[in-house]
Amino acid sequence: MVHVMKNMPDMIIAGLGNPGRTYEQTRHNVGFRALDRFAALVKSTRFDNIGCALQARVRLMGKEILLIKPMTYMNRSGVALEYVLRSWQLEPEELVVIHDDLDLPIGRLRLRRDGGSGGHKGTQSIIDHLSSQAFMRVRIGIGKPDLSDDVTEYVLTQFNPAEQELMTTTINRAAQSIQAIVAEGLIAAMNIYNQSIE
Repeated sequence: MVHVMKNMPDMIIAGLGNPGRTYEQTRHNVGFRALDRFAALVKSTRFDNIGCALQARVRLMGKEILLIKPMTYMNRSGVALEYVLRSWQLEPEELVVIHDDLDLPIGRLRLRRDGGSGGHKGTQSIIDHLSSQAFMRVRIGIGKPDLSDDVTEYVLTQFNPAEQELMTTTINRAAQSIQAIVAEGLIAAMNIYNQSIE
């Protein structure tokens, strides 16, 4: 059973993306989409605009969880997450970040803790503002552009119909992987969801 959270959260789960209808279905916004899907799975569909982020609060598997969608735009994601973590006096180790990843093929998930940003500006912003790489990540593959294409433009494009079908499945798996992290911990979730599905 899921309840509205009243106490300090045990964990913060953040999906990264850009606010506004223009960006809703772009490659860069799969973090938002996966968090929305997770929220739907745990019957929490209401996000409130608090400070510089949309926030939803749930209780799952005996844990108080705060869901966050930064409204500071992707490249300044760290601004919102630093504010939220400081407000609750939580450490980066208690944060899960869901984001797109150019280095993974479309349809692949990769769960991990620590490490650099891999050139992802949203993740780098979080590292810079938290002065830590110790947060957990759920990386969702969006594929790489052709050599002639601009990366910045590519991440702001939408998936073609075939890709979109695959991404719907992948986003569902990403939401399920978050449930596994909450229920069983990161290592157990990694053992399941870091495996490719052909």
